[in-house]
Amino acid sequence: MARHSRGRPLADVPLAGDLAAVKRAKTARRISMVIGLALAVATATAMYVTLFRSSPTTPSTATPPGNHIAKYKVTALRQLVTFAVVGAPDTVQIDPHGKIVVVSSESGQIGAWSTSNSRPIPGFTAIPDGAPAHSGGPVSPVFSPDGKKFSFIEPSSNSEVADVWNVTTGQVISVPLAVISSTFTPEYAIPGPGKLMADSYPNGTLGLTIMTTGAPDTLLTINRSGGVAYRIGEPVFSPDGKTIAIGDNLGMIHLVDVPGKRLSARLTAEKIYNSQANLNGMSDMDINTITFSPDSRRVACGNENGIIRVWDAATGRNAVTFNAGGITASGAAIASPVKTLVFSPDGKTLVTADNTDGALAVWDAASGHEVAMLHAATGKVVSAAFRADGTLIVATASGHRIRIWAVRPGIAANP
Repeated sequence: MARHSRGRPLADVPLAGDLAAVKRAKTARRISMVIGLALAVATATAMYVTLFRSSPTTPSTATPPGNHIAKYKVTALRQLVTFAVVGAPDTVQIDPHGKIVVVSSESGQIGAWSTSNSRPIPGFTAIPDGAPAHSGGPVSPVFSPDGKKFSFIEPSSNSEVADVWNVTTGQVISVPLAVISSTFTPEYAIPGPGKLMADSYPNGTLGLTIMTTGAPDTLLTINRSGGVAYRIGEPVFSPDGKTIAIGDNLGMIHLVDVPGKRLSARLTAEKIYNSQANLNGMSDMDINTITFSPDSRRVACGNENGIIRVWDAATGRNAVTFNAGGITASGAAIASPVKTLVFSPDGKTLVTADNTDGALAVWDAASGHEVAMLHAATGKVVSAAFRADGTLIVATASGHRIRIWAVRPGIAANP
């Protein structure tokens, strides 16, 4: 007769060892369920973040690079000094180290002031022949990329000269510029960090002049093809002095190998349109500003339509392109001229301004994302430069007054 226990056959009652195995199996199933739920939650979370939250370093369709959406609070610039100028300011330049600001006025005066105490620097007012800066035509004041020299063109009836100051000593020399024809006179004369000066002519000629003697070193015709020359803008030396970047009125930027005295690359900054005739039957494309990164490895430009492009100076490869004006809700680009463009000392950020008010934007130079917004309370931005410690120095103009502002280092990391 079969044995029973509580109505069950004794043969069906599990033994002690079997009970332990059953408990282990149940525990394993519970652990598997917990792990599965955890993995499901993690996967769902990752999918949500991917779909609905954009990474700050990755462009998204909702917030494309160059969109002026205030992700960060506006940082107010701190006013340092204010000084008055004679006549309305025409051009304003801050030296690359942020220590000196030079102003040329519409009334023909030129002067320099300290950005730290607003005191004038007398040496800069001593134009060699004593004539007003604007006596014969427009002036193009500019610093060399190392900040050691400063120059502007002094027009005269017989020839063109560039007055070059030694920033440390205040001494000034006059450098004769090449006369290439009776029609075309130089529009810009830029001292390099070495012994050469670059001067550009409206017929598309770029000259290299030895500053110590005034002797012409090289004349290059900047052209697209077939030797056709056209108007070029202001040449810009790289900080190491080995490259010159210069834009033309057809939307191209030309890189010149200074030691090799040759054109090394042509970069397309704007598309070409046959809509408005000029000397070549093409339309003018306004490249407002060109700048090199502190290590001379990248070159960037800002255009009238608000587009900023950054290239690898050695290869000509476009690293990033973005719109400083932003994007409308419908996805259309907003044109906002880029009049001021400067790299931070570490080369990681770019600062831009359209020079219509006191606003500046800070961009990640690698991605084109806006990382900070800056604002000066009074005047319009006319110039900006970084000091070596990362402090941004900004000049604004309002009437006959120039105000100098500063913002602490590390503005790109400002949350």
